[in-house]
Amino acid sequence: MVIGLLRCIVIFSLFLSISPLAHAQGEGNVWAFGHHNGLDFNQSPPEFIQTNNYTLESSAAISDAAGNLLFYTDGNTVWTTDGSVMPNGTGLIGNGGWMDIPGSCTQGVTIVKSLVNTQQYYVFTLNAAEEVSVNTPGYLRYSVVDMSLNNGNGDVLTDQKNIVIDTGTTEKLAVTPGLSCSYWLVVHSATSPEYRAFKIDANGINTTPVISMGNWQGDMGGGQMKISSDGNWIASISTFMGSELELANFDKATGQISNFVSIPPPISGNIGYGIAFSPDNTKLYSGTLSAIAQFDLNLMPNVQDVINSMYSYQPFLQYSSMRNGPDGKIYIALYQNTPNIACINNPNEPGAASNFDPYALNQPTYAQITSLAGNPYGHGLGTDIVVLPGGDTLPNLAYDTAVCGPEVSLSASAGFESY
Repeated sequence: MVIGLLRCIVIFSLFLSISPLAHAQGEGNVWAFGHHNGLDFNQSPPEFIQTNNYTLESSAAISDAAGNLLFYTDGNTVWTTDGSVMPNGTGLIGNGGWMDIPGSCTQGVTIVKSLVNTQQYYVFTLNAAEEVSVNTPGYLRYSVVDMSLNNGNGDVLTDQKNIVIDTGTTEKLAVTPGLSCSYWLVVHSATSPEYRAFKIDANGINTTPVISMGNWQGDMGGGQMKISSDGNWIASISTFMGSELELANFDKATGQISNFVSIPPPISGNIGYGIAFSPDNTKLYSGTLSAIAQFDLNLMPNVQDVINSMYSYQPFLQYSSMRNGPDGKIYIALYQNTPNIACINNPNEPGAASNFDPYALNQPTYAQITSLAGNPYGHGLGTDIVVLPGGDTLPNLAYDTAVCGPEVSLSASAGFESY
């Protein structure tokens, strides 16, 4: 195309054409959770796989961009892709592991790719309520896995293991991409309305948090905290706060959280646990031990209209953690003694059109079933894996050219779309 220039300097950037394939990122394609179970989303429908994971609630697994499993963890042990214990992969602190309740923190472990070294990954852990006392308050810690070691199968670095970042934390942890190639990791105080956002970028982890004051006073109950995929909303729920949702705006540039509002549960006083945003971020789903409800965020900032938009799903079962799948669906673990996993098949759609199936998947039994605090299958599906938009590809394939003159002719190369 021909562009006219009049005594000015213009910077042109050549970008990759945008398509579903260009945006496909497989880092969250393989899940590990519960009683030696996992789900592989590299095919449709997803297939169950056997893992060495044994956890009541949280766990984490990460793959490469092509969806090949790299490693997984319950917050205490790190396993390689073939199920072997990673060198130095035992003794991570966090996510329960005592009182015969392994992995008993709602969001007790997650994995974030380092922006300092692309071969390294941070494994963040939180303490479970059962581990917390006056002398041992809840901790946020991290360890580092280096995938360049152990013949490419990974090694936990001994000098970067169980490093404390924060204390006095709840069981909630959420990660979202920030601006300028960064992440925000958000936790909440167990004894105050503080939300604490830690920035992760090419300088590493900034251990001085950005603090925002919400309405919820914090506690050591269960329940998830989630950030919408566009990074604009944050929501939190607790088993101790009467299942009310706290919803607020998140600022990706600063880490600040503002405009806090409360949304009541579908059944008053019922114990809350799961939260999920629809892929298009127009719907918020709230789960309690008796119901699933959908709220329409298009109606914000009119909070009452959002509350009035509530759609509650039948049948009433005991629902637990929610997780967005790579296939655009929302999966829901069940709290009671059942192998079933529920699914919201079309979560962007309103009400019944979202196609809720309470018995979508049936977990296989890979080992002799033993008790996980009353639920032998566990009631977690693993924590969300968050990667920067475009992964490592787009920033490295953007070319800038400065030109000055009356006219210049530009042609896009094959595979590129626009300037």
